[in-house]
Amino acid sequence: FFTTCEPGNDDWSLEASEIDLDYNEQTGTAHGARLRFLGVPIAATPYASFPLESRRKSGVLAPWFAQSSQRGTELGLPLYWNIAPEQDLTVTPVYMSERGNQLKGHYRYLDERYFGELRGEYMPEDKKLGVSRSGYSWQHEHRFTPTLLGRLDLNSVSDDTYFVDLYSQVRQVSTGNLQRDAYLQYKGNRGATSYYLQGRVQRFQTLQDPVNPIVEPYHRVPQLNFSVARNEIGGLLDAAIPAEYVQFTHPDLVAGE
Repeated sequence: FFTTCEPGNDDWSLEASEIDLDYNEQTGTAHGARLRFLGVPIAATPYASFPLESRRKSGVLAPWFAQSSQRGTELGLPLYWNIAPEQDLTVTPVYMSERGNQLKGHYRYLDERYFGELRGEYMPEDKKLGVSRSGYSWQHEHRFTPTLLGRLDLNSVSDDTYFVDLYSQVRQVSTGNLQRDAYLQYKGNRGATSYYLQGRVQRFQTLQDPVNPIVEPYHRVPQLNFSVARNEIGGLLDAAIPAEYVQFTHPDLVAGE
């Protein structure tokens, strides 16, 4: 019997006919293992390897199974690679009886100045449609200096019915619209005066339902914001001056500034 839960709160536990704990390598192995949640067995395997502390470990993760009318019988086998303490990758081959084979990937990274994650999915051929299908999502934040910050939020799929037909881990910002957003912002102070400047570009991929089409949102290309503020003016007043310029574009509607 092995668990990493707090004493008296053994929600998750591993039971096995034989468990070996190597505290030098911080790794455990189990033979004839059964994974229990709240005392109920949920998985079993003849062999398992696991970390003893809150550390990541490369290997094969628990497979998953699903059944749906859109995809049929669905099986996935996640393969986890602990590349380094600050980055890892999970690759999941997926089989769908109604659609075909798909490959999913999830890469995470972290540094003192930046962090982010990238998800990607690719199906060489959808058996129902006879075409390849794909999607990706990338979120990134980068602090270039203590006063200069940049962010990316990019999302895309190959077709309008991607989320309807395929289980996806690509990030959805809102129903029907995938955001593609990037900005740089600068904050600084000069004495008692603070100032702020931001430049932004925001677009959307709109996924249309032929039965119930929606109006595509306006794109902001670009949006510029500036503000300057000063507190305790003469010990009586706080003052701020904001300014903004936006160019709105649309493929069908009137553009504006």
